[in-house]
Amino acid sequence: MAESGWRNWSGTVRCAPRRIEAPASEAALAELVRDAARRGDAVRPAGSGHSHTALVESPGVIVSLDALSGVHEHDGDARTARIGAGSLLSSLGEPLRARGLALQNMGDVDVQTLAGAVSTGTHGTGRRLGGLATRIAALRLVTASGEILACSREQHAETFDAARVSLGALGIASEITLALVPAYRLHERITRVPVDETLTRFDA
Repeated sequence: MAESGWRNWSGTVRCAPRRIEAPASEAALAELVRDAARRGDAVRPAGSGHSHTALVESPGVIVSLDALSGVHEHDGDARTARIGAGSLLSSLGEPLRARGLALQNMGDVDVQTLAGAVSTGTHGTGRRLGGLATRIAALRLVTASGEILACSREQHAETFDAARVSLGALGIASEITLALVPAYRLHERITRVPVDETLTRFDA
């Protein structure tokens, strides 16, 4: 059993898993999942523990993807980048900007991992800016049997569609390819508007 147990960021969800693992590579993650399957252990990915729900809670194996992080490769012409699924959203701005790219939509909370944010359907901003899951061009998934699937609209298309917001039920994402936009400056303006005025302008 993991000595210190596991808890989410607020402490509202706690558990005592048998093991907490942080595989150093996709291959190590796949082997960990295969080993857990042989032992009959449940495996749950933890992300940054930012969820308020009991998605991660497990008596089996909790997996941290901290080591599977960083911008691995980018295509400036296609405006895409392959990014480790355990990357914190807060860590992506600078390396993407250095490549002339940026996330299309950046939330005001950026402590989540990329895989956690997309898998839990973290929301977008209005009608024109969808959540991160809408910007996935491809992903690599380690399934419950330890198989590694490269998923996109061309490969394993049905799994790709389901895995974009799967709550970890289809497997553990190891790498995500995001469609990006040219780097830009963002100006934040915060205002307070009465409810009645907000409702009359809701469609805008």
